[in-house]
Amino acid sequence: MVRRSQRRFREEADAWREALKLAPNDPGIETQLAFALDQTGDYAAARAILQPLAEHNPNSAMVN
Repeated sequence: MVRRSQRRFREEADAWREALKLAPNDPGIETQLAFALDQTGDYAAARAILQPLAEHNPNSAMVN
């Protein structure tokens, strides 16, 4: 069963994916997408987005 909040975050993730089409490689958008994916329980996808961001921005509080 999908909880209502998970459905909302899936819709949010879809919206962030669309935003990335307009602004590819925008770290703010990528971070928000990762957060939405994390909230849906898709931890692997969230980590796949955040890991490269953290490697390229090791001092960023936003991704660490």
